[in-house]
Amino acid sequence: MDPCHQHEGDIDAVLVAKYRNKCFVSFRGTLSPWGVMKKYKYDQWKRDIKQNNNLNEAKNRDGCKYRKGFHNAYMSMREKIGDSLDVCQSKCGKLGCEVVLTGHSKGGAAAIAASFDTSFYKSISMRERFNDPFVITFGAPPFATTQSECEDSINLKKHFRIVNSMKHHVLACDPIAEHSVKQFETKVGKAGSDFFFKAESNDNFKERTFHVGNVVLLNRDGDNSFQIAQGSGDVTCQDFSPGDTQNLDRGDFERKNDVNNYRYREEPLHAIGTYHDRLEKIHGGKPMASHEVRVIDGFNKDHACTKNWQCAGDMVCNSNNMCA
Repeated sequence: MDPCHQHEGDIDAVLVAKYRNKCFVSFRGTLSPWGVMKKYKYDQWKRDIKQNNNLNEAKNRDGCKYRKGFHNAYMSMREKIGDSLDVCQSKCGKLGCEVVLTGHSKGGAAAIAASFDTSFYKSISMRERFNDPFVITFGAPPFATTQSECEDSINLKKHFRIVNSMKHHVLACDPIAEHSVKQFETKVGKAGSDFFFKAESNDNFKERTFHVGNVVLLNRDGDNSFQIAQGSGDVTCQDFSPGDTQNLDRGDFERKNDVNNYRYREEPLHAIGTYHDRLEKIHGGKPMASHEVRVIDGFNKDHACTKNWQCAGDMVCNSNNMCA
């Protein structure tokens, strides 16, 4: 990895780096409030939450509309990204490097916002500067508010969002990727000096948002066994109505003290560590004596499911929530 530049501002941070003839633009996700003992870090986390909850709309020249908070996160880094990409591409030779926009959670949404950018910087459009980028996100929320226009604004063949799932008695998926109002309530800080934040439901969240591109559902069946389902467009695991509320707490984002509450000693589904550890294991980053990764295009027969698109071949998700 050849880091070109790392930038941090009030509402976002980004790393631009060259690796194996690709220029990666990686956006930071929402800061974790737990374990934040310094007031300025907690204030930064609150700024992140405010950005995530910005319900105004941005619009590009294709007519694609999307949540402005994630647009603002990208725009706060846009000029620095443009300059850093020039540096990265200067190291790529005559053929140049492909660009990969990526990020986890809010960072994934900022990466998608970057792929929507049709405006100009230094007389060159960002779309031309990115040069038909790959977009690979992890646990990103839905945030496009016009579906067809935003789908037309990207290259669907190069646009992927990865979502974690886990087979319990039913299939459970990363909650941030679902269509619902997210309500958080938590305390952070030291005993006796806790900071407190509560994000209430807001009727404005009932406006429909959409996913675009392709989804890769990464399910862990056993310690070293995985299955993958693939879908396209605005597909999710659950049929939440836009105004339905999911109540989330620390356990949805970070491992609790009792590690045995989690199978395979994983962190929760949305945690960036879970995405990292699963992909590393699948790609053989940590060889094990019993290492056996089983990956198929869709869940196999009798696998837990919630939607037909998750099942392999011509199988459907039946009334017992099993592929058959």
